Amino acid sequence: MDKKTIGSLPSVAIIIGSVLGTGIFFAPSMVAKFSTHLGVVAALWGLGALLCLLGADIYGRLGELLPEGGGQYVYLKKGHGRGVAAVYGWLSLLVLCPTMIAGMCLYLASHLSYFDPNISTISVKLGALISAAILTILNYRGIRAAGKIQTTLVLFQILTILAMVLGLIFISSRPTLSPLQQMNQWPEFNGLHFGLLAFAAILWSFEGFNTLTFVTDEVKKGKKRIRCCLFAGTFVIFALYLVINVCAILFVPPDLIAETPNIAVLLNEMSFGAVGKNITLLLTVIGLLTTGHAAVLIGPRITAKLSEDGFLFRRYGRLNRIHTSPNNALSLQLFITSAFILAGSFESLVTMFVVVNWFFYLLVAMSLLKVLPDEETHFKIKASVYTFSSLILIFIGAQMYQNPELSAVGIGLVCILMLAANSLVRRSKSGKWASPFKPLVDYAKRINLL
Repeated sequence: MDKKTIGSLPSVAIIIGSVLGTGIFFAPSMVAKFSTHLGVVAALWGLGALLCLLGADIYGRLGELLPEGGGQYVYLKKGHGRGVAAVYGWLSLLVLCPTMIAGMCLYLASHLSYFDPNISTISVKLGALISAAILTILNYRGIRAAGKIQTTLVLFQILTILAMVLGLIFISSRPTLSPLQQMNQWPEFNGLHFGLLAFAAILWSFEGFNTLTFVTDEVKKGKKRIRCCLFAGTFVIFALYLVINVCAILFVPPDLIAETPNIAVLLNEMSFGAVGKNITLLLTVIGLLTTGHAAVLIGPRITAKLSEDGFLFRRYGRLNRIHTSPNNALSLQLFITSAFILAGSFESLVTMFVVVNWFFYLLVAMSLLKVLPDEETHFKIKASVYTFSSLILIFIGAQMYQNPELSAVGIGLVCILMLAANSLVRRSKSGKWASPFKPLVDYAKRINLL
């Protein structure tokens, strides 16, 4: 059966759903603490969009050169070796993907308190487990079903946001300031500290722009369409982000924006009155579902590649015969995610590896210069890579400024692991992982346990 079963619309929906989430409503508060001048806000979000566009260009080119599933794993393997790819694959399997899904499912389940303010912690965890299981089961049906679900959720989310904007324009009171008045005022800033936090929040809001590259081989004409889909998704995301921020600045007093963690609460109340609270809840839930659904797609594709390269048991690389989905890898991801949900507290682990994830973005960008032939590595590509890398370094610096100890430990640990992994791979004559557990694995296979 042909695995390439999604077209351009579901592909773009996967990108938008991965990025949009709920960050669209939480970042404006951080930006407003730095400045509420329309020009400054537009410039900051423009930098975020630039990062996303450059990333789309870099990942799109890599997708054209290496049209395989697995995304970053494949690019890191080609650019920096099997050891670096293996470290990324194992971190994705054990930490990066499960904690992302667990965090979103716990946050989603916490909204049950809307119906019962006295809901217990056990009930929230049970709700999170059910959410993770449902998202996984939906992905058992393959990429085509996943694409249809993602398209439906994203379209509903965009229409709800547009309805909110139209409500602000035609129903709510007049803006606090006109755009011309805003632009004529001299901008005020609240210091470098808030500037770094604002920029980090904006870049964090664009996290997930590369999700489609993990399923490039499951997109129709993926080699030709991958860059166009990435650019289209980025354009829609930036347009929505900019519209929300402009509405917030024009209709909400500056001090109130900075004090409100979720700007959607204020905007929806201004648009829909008493019903606004329900609309905000709906938007938040839909945003979490779209991001969570896209997040579930990523991990199993990396795990399957990890298995194909001999770094994990072969069974986790097998595809379902009917739906061509990596069901064994999906089940393994659900098991690890459930463990994090039951643990409940893994904020320090997430903080430590946020920087690590962006560090891998940096390595992927450098991979493009290694993968491209010398005659094709012209000035435009080098400029894209170096600008993208510079913006990522600013983000990493901002994160290390906020959490110096955990960030430094995360980066240091990953660098040590990559050096050790590359050393082990080079020493292995077969080119595969020289695992100390290999004799046990071979014995288990002989007695049909694996």
